[in-house]
Amino acid sequence: MIFFYITLSNRLVLILFIGIVLLVPKYVLAHATGESLEKTVGEYVVDIGYNPTIIEVGSPIVLDFNLLLSETGENVLFTDIWARIVKQNKTVFASGIHKPTFGGTTMVYTFPEAGEYELMLRFQEEGNKIVEASFPLTVESMPGAGPNPFPWVLLGVLAGAVAGFLLGFGIKNKV
Repeated sequence: MIFFYITLSNRLVLILFIGIVLLVPKYVLAHATGESLEKTVGEYVVDIGYNPTIIEVGSPIVLDFNLLLSETGENVLFTDIWARIVKQNKTVFASGIHKPTFGGTTMVYTFPEAGEYELMLRFQEEGNKIVEASFPLTVESMPGAGPNPFPWVLLGVLAGAVAGFLLGFGIKNKV
């Protein structure tokens, strides 16, 4: 109720303050939600956040990439990343990911099948390699993604229809 008695300019300041308070923790931490994979390679820490925490077939996963100095934790400048996803020595995805001017470096990917994958990354500055790292990923099948129950349901419906027809035909003839 007190919100309505505040002047318009003070309302804007209040809304701006609340917005900053709610948004700042997201950028203070390496990743706002989800899980994180980290690997120290020389003087660098390659940090990958991903969400959702369980990687499932057919569900998009958001990956965000950070490169930090291992001693200070400061962000390392890079212009792009070369990313490869490999399953059983076969490349299933390969692409360059450009670091945007504003915001984080992210990608969205949907795994086509369950199994063990390897995510290989090369951070670059103007085409020159800074560091390379690879991470194992386990992709699970979706819950309840067992055999298709449709044929059994159809068979049950047909058996019920035939039994109902025969039962109805038998009752009609006896009456």
